[in-house]
Amino acid sequence: MKDGDGKDIPIFNDPKMDVYSVISQYSYLFKTDQKILGGHPGVDVIVPMASLDASFQNAPPFPGVKLKDNGFGLGDPTVSLFVQYDPITINGNPFFVSRLNAGVTMPVGKYDNDKDFNIGNNFWSIHTYWAMTFLLSPKWSISLRPQYYYNFKNNDPASSLPLDEGVDDTQAGQSASINYNFGYKVNDYLTVGVSGYYLKQITDDQINGHSISDSKEKTLGFGPGLVVDFDKDKFFVTAYRESNVENRFKVENSVTLRWLHMF
Repeated sequence: MKDGDGKDIPIFNDPKMDVYSVISQYSYLFKTDQKILGGHPGVDVIVPMASLDASFQNAPPFPGVKLKDNGFGLGDPTVSLFVQYDPITINGNPFFVSRLNAGVTMPVGKYDNDKDFNIGNNFWSIHTYWAMTFLLSPKWSISLRPQYYYNFKNNDPASSLPLDEGVDDTQAGQSASINYNFGYKVNDYLTVGVSGYYLKQITDDQINGHSISDSKEKTLGFGPGLVVDFDKDKFFVTAYRESNVENRFKVENSVTLRWLHMF
């Protein structure tokens, strides 16, 4: 918790946030010979559920001061259109495969303007990314996914504390990020590697259309991961820690479990 000068707020000592989430993702590739932008069209829907639990050790002069979280509920779903490209081959072997995606995140998640931490954002976002994998050999691969986000205004800012009556809207800055993965295929069933992400906010946050200096977020996440492949069912396990964090919660420990089933 920082003040306007970027310094720790002593009222909130040792702030922590425990987050548990279940995210369902549904992807459908249209059965058509008609290509769009040179690839096969499809639609993707992501529906998140999450639980927030914020805690602080209040400094002695300020007993009982707390910030409110919004518990458990639906997050903001995302609907995207994508184009999946056929693999590019070298000497008959696949070398490069990619997918273009553009989508919108809708502000229908759980939100309360009397809470400090919400599951829903209460603003629209649009994004685009290009997911790509380089199959360097039958054993080694590199995957990258550069992504861009644009966030629209929140016309009902949330806080459990009295806001200045002049605060009519806020707007999170635009951001760019990249996900990465280096994988080694041990056998037909197991792949191990290192994965992570880097996020950089590229424009300042705004209040009533005015930029807030030194408000840009930044973080770098990395850690080990593995994939167990049973043809139509794939199981992913990844663990992350973050460093070089600015203007956001730092993830000390994050474990992600993912099950992918192909119909």
